[in-house]
Amino acid sequence: MKVERRTYLQAGARGIILGATLFNLFVCLRHELYHYIHYGNRLDEVVINAKRMSAVRADLPRRGIVGYLSDRRGEDADHECTRTQYNLIPIIVSCSPSSTEPIVIGDFRKPTTAAEIYRARKLTPLRDYGNGVMLLVGGGSSSESALR
Repeated sequence: MKVERRTYLQAGARGIILGATLFNLFVCLRHELYHYIHYGNRLDEVVINAKRMSAVRADLPRRGIVGYLSDRRGEDADHECTRTQYNLIPIIVSCSPSSTEPIVIGDFRKPTTAAEIYRARKLTPLRDYGNGVMLLVGGGSSSESALR
């Protein structure tokens, strides 16, 4: 009985596809195991920031520009502001330290230094969400007019 060459080619192609699939599965599982061993069940920084900013989002206008104020410096401050921008889309978050927006999101690591930082910028706390997140108003804006 003669077996056609085509049958061998089909079996070989199936073997190659199965092998590649198993290899890919192995690589993915190895990556997940590495991540679990080194990072455990810790949440991603973007997810953590999204949870922190969810309460603020409910109090902000649907569109517009808000300022951002933090006690972080350098690259760390840039990363945190970028995460905040991402989590508050379509609201535009101005990361510029010289921003003069009437509504400002305060994101502080040390609550003890928060008061002196926002007072130096002549800002008034409107709401404190805990976990270092505050909604501030400035420039003589009242809370009602600032949030419209």
